[in-house]
Amino acid sequence: MKLIYWFTLMFLSMPLMAGTIKFTSDFESGTIQPDGRTDGWKKQTCESHSLHVVKQGEMGAPAARAGSHMTRFELRTSDRTPSGCTTTSGQKRAEIWTNQDYLSLNSDNWIAFSAYMPSATWSPNREIFIFQIHGCQGNGPSPCLALEASNNTWSGYYRANQSLKDLFDAPITKDKWVDFVLQWRPSTGSDGLIRLWIDGKEVVNETGPNISPNPNPYTKVGIFVGGGRTLVSFRDSIKIANCARGEDCRSLVAPETETSSPRVPDTPSGLTIRW
Repeated sequence: MKLIYWFTLMFLSMPLMAGTIKFTSDFESGTIQPDGRTDGWKKQTCESHSLHVVKQGEMGAPAARAGSHMTRFELRTSDRTPSGCTTTSGQKRAEIWTNQDYLSLNSDNWIAFSAYMPSATWSPNREIFIFQIHGCQGNGPSPCLALEASNNTWSGYYRANQSLKDLFDAPITKDKWVDFVLQWRPSTGSDGLIRLWIDGKEVVNETGPNISPNPNPYTKVGIFVGGGRTLVSFRDSIKIANCARGEDCRSLVAPETETSSPRVPDTPSGLTIRW
């Protein structure tokens, strides 16, 4: 009885997590699922080589971050631009994107994904978009938040009232899976929040306005804007959750080993870390 009582007390003392997983995509079906499902995507690609779900050893793929499948993105200098491809707009890209149902304007959004940049095929001559949140500037075409990867550096920025602000710079690690977890609270006021962890280490804690009025946000993943040469990278373990403001839902979306890393103390509100 004492043991049962002890376990009951321990269970009742555990914090309850009320967050809701809205979207999860691990590509274990072996294909890109169509839009309209809670693991489905829309595609923005031009070429047959642009997007593939692969297993280890296929098309140079490493072991998957979780399970056995992942998505491979490839962008070549010879890829068609919109004049020759009706499925894209803007510059060359190999991307997938979600619909607008998964990001909330009234709660904290928690987004996780894992990225793998092979040293043999990732050496761009400029910053390349690897993740974006779009639809935050009314009808404007630019992302309101973007994470980028150059040859040697991870970086990111966001827009508030059309003003671009840098978020962070961090050394890139190639030939291994790198886990990203983003907490995004969209707001036109001072209560806006952007936090980012890379492999369990917090690198951004930014408060303040981060959208413009009348947003309709959605996420994009892949490779956007060519880097002057052929580029290949992989993604896996993508999740989106909506949680109450202030609720810590990192463990709800993060890959298992990501949250096992020792947690770095939170940075003071409004401070951006630069490595």
